[in-house]
Amino acid sequence: MRQLRGRRIAMIFQDASKALNPVLSIRDQVAEVFLQHRSHDLLAGLDGPVLPPVRRAIRQEAGYLERQLLLFPPFRSQSRRLRKMLDDLVAQALADVQIANPRKVMESHPHQLSGGMKQRAMIAQAMACDPDVLIADEPTTALDTTVQARILELILEMRQRSRTAVLYISHDLSVVKMVCDRVGVMYAGTIAEIGSAERVFRSPHHPYTRALLGAVPSAGQERGHLAAIKGLVPEFSLDSPLCRFHDRCSYAVDACRSSRPRDVQVAPGHSVACFGYGTAEAHGLPATGGDDLPHVQIPVVEKGPVGV
Repeated sequence: MRQLRGRRIAMIFQDASKALNPVLSIRDQVAEVFLQHRSHDLLAGLDGPVLPPVRRAIRQEAGYLERQLLLFPPFRSQSRRLRKMLDDLVAQALADVQIANPRKVMESHPHQLSGGMKQRAMIAQAMACDPDVLIADEPTTALDTTVQARILELILEMRQRSRTAVLYISHDLSVVKMVCDRVGVMYAGTIAEIGSAERVFRSPHHPYTRALLGAVPSAGQERGHLAAIKGLVPEFSLDSPLCRFHDRCSYAVDACRSSRPRDVQVAPGHSVACFGYGTAEAHGLPATGGDDLPHVQIPVVEKGPVGV
């Protein structure tokens, strides 16, 4: 798994203050990514045969005595060369995320940096090995609006530069619409609807998606009125045999209380898990009096709320 984590799949956590180690410098935390996943490049950059203690230090396998040996000849020269290469890599990684003075920042500890700077340092750590997939879990929640916009622009810029796929996890619908190409709407651990961002926001099909978009404040909304979804989110259960949204849905029927709906394609690349669409056979249920499910089709909203 270490060949995947950090190298091919990286993650930006929600709170950089808790994700970064408070007792290690930014340099040490970013350098660890290079030591773990790019040790071959570091070995190739050293002149001559690499001495065993230096090789073990590059692979982070050196013990205390071996680390002390690196301070003395004949290991010292290669150890200094290794540190210089790491410093250059870390400084370049921090510069790539638009940190103005990377050499100074890399010697700082997390508590000495602002929220935006810590978030940038964590993005630099995640992007150090040009991963194939970057998981961004609410990366701007703890930041103010101005810094949030800059971090989002940075993520989009780095995505285009490195051709990295970004899995963005958020409850902020305005941000989702701005940064995402495809949107998967999840409820209680299951995907309710998935499709292109344009189609999901313009023509939401699942009752939960519509209720979620309807709860976003808009310019035409009546003053003092707050849209809400009735009921409570159910307890998480992987083996639940029914529709997780049935007790909060205005369109629920008997099938919702006894079976879990399957994904039904309502448009090319756009599918919804709801008994209001498709046939009984499409949901794996026996047809009753024909192929259609025994209830009224859910009307489709053709336009999302103005405020999104």
